[in-house]
Amino acid sequence: MSQIETSHSPPGRGPSSAAWGLRSLLTLGQPGPLLRQQANYFLFGWLRIAREATGRGDIVPLETRVPYPAPERVSGIERAFGGPVVYECPEAALVFDRDTMGLRTTRPDPGLVRVLGQRLRRLEPATAVERPFAAAVRSCMEDDLPSGEVTAARVAAELGTSARTLDRRLAAEGTSFRAVLDGVRRELAERHLRDPGVSPGEIAFLLGYSESSAFHRSFKRWTGLTPREFRRGAEA
Repeated sequence: MSQIETSHSPPGRGPSSAAWGLRSLLTLGQPGPLLRQQANYFLFGWLRIAREATGRGDIVPLETRVPYPAPERVSGIERAFGGPVVYECPEAALVFDRDTMGLRTTRPDPGLVRVLGQRLRRLEPATAVERPFAAAVRSCMEDDLPSGEVTAARVAAELGTSARTLDRRLAAEGTSFRAVLDGVRRELAERHLRDPGVSPGEIAFLLGYSESSAFHRSFKRWTGLTPREFRRGAEA
């Protein structure tokens, strides 16, 4: 179930006491915090919707709230959202000032609720069957991708093991760290490319690439197509 509501920003949490927040509460089928990947994708989607609906491409939130801990490098995510990011919040949210919240849409659309519902449903996790340890590795990768720091050592530490043991256990399940990482990135890339509201640059960031060109090369290696060619085929 997904719930969307507009409310006052809680006192002391935003840069301005006059701030209003577009607060978006998600339940993704299982209790617990939102995954970093899902939260970022959701919030990027909302920010793009706000810009497209108002015709104001310069809209940036006063504050972005995310439910996960701060990555080692925060400059990338703050640059992507255009402002400060508050970590380890109870919900994923964008906070705007009163003037932004009062902007009129350029083309009022009664079907907007339906479109937004479709965007939210895209956040449902994939149901692919994986062996237990590979699935745990995958989950860590999805959380770490936007930070750009997805290494065997880091994932192993998050799972309470060593990089050598991680490699050995993945090999026992017939896979490898690189294969799992490529699989995660390819699946997420294809999902994002089916959404015309997410730009290739945003997808590259969400997948942990420092440059869009690196994402393009990887996608061509996975699929034999460029991201643009894949998107064109998905829209056909």
